[in-house]
Amino acid sequence: MCPSLLMNMHISPVSYLTISWSSSPSHRASSSRTFHRQRMDNVSLSNFTMSAVCVNKEQTPILFLICIVLAVLTLVTFFGNLLVIISITYFHQLHTLTNYLVLSLAVSDLLVGIIVLPFATFLFATPCSPYILCRIKSFFDSLLCCASILNLYCICIERYYAICQPLSYHNG
Repeated sequence: MCPSLLMNMHISPVSYLTISWSSSPSHRASSSRTFHRQRMDNVSLSNFTMSAVCVNKEQTPILFLICIVLAVLTLVTFFGNLLVIISITYFHQLHTLTNYLVLSLAVSDLLVGIIVLPFATFLFATPCSPYILCRIKSFFDSLLCCASILNLYCICIERYYAICQPLSYHNG
């Protein structure tokens, strides 16, 4: 098989696809092979260059509504965590160990709201987006969600010592 394979995909509303390829663009009509009605989950597309429009026109209103909900969720996440960060840094009475851990959690969640959620909304709205965007989104999603989980773990340990050993716990 030639490394310069070209591929065209046509997706119907029932999620079947048609794949055609040729060894060069000039010989496309004479040497093209076409496979009809293969299920999408049985086809590996990692070695092909895709050129297709994957948005189904029947699902556009639902897709638009879901994107609006995800955008509102992104804004609520951003402004809520920003409010927590500003509150803890501004008021000196809130400068305690517990609140510093909550501040760290708010920063990691703010980064999830800034980096991961817009990427997720974009990739949800455009399923034929480039593969590298999916990899970048997966990297930041894993990294920042692990940071949030580790912050929650540290808060749990700190609260455990504050409750189980209150005489030796120093909240400074």
